[in-house]
Amino acid sequence: MKTYNISTPAGYARCGEAFATIQNNVVMALSYVGGLLTCNDYDDLDNGIVSAKGKAKIADFAEANPTMKIGMCSCWKFCV
Repeated sequence: MKTYNISTPAGYARCGEAFATIQNNVVMALSYVGGLLTCNDYDDLDNGIVSAKGKAKIADFAEANPTMKIGMCSCWKFCV
């Protein structure tokens, strides 16, 4: 696992799964997976189980942003 520091202007908002733009081993921009999805994109919203439609949205975002890495934000760190 690799851990990166998150720059202040990157948009850190909370712990959670996100896509990150990394430059010089520092996260410069974040797009949270939760921000890509609506309530209708979950099979079980209470337990965070993403539907096939939601997974397709995430895959489409990843394909449109090939330089971004997906990982987990926590305490101003990004882990891949």
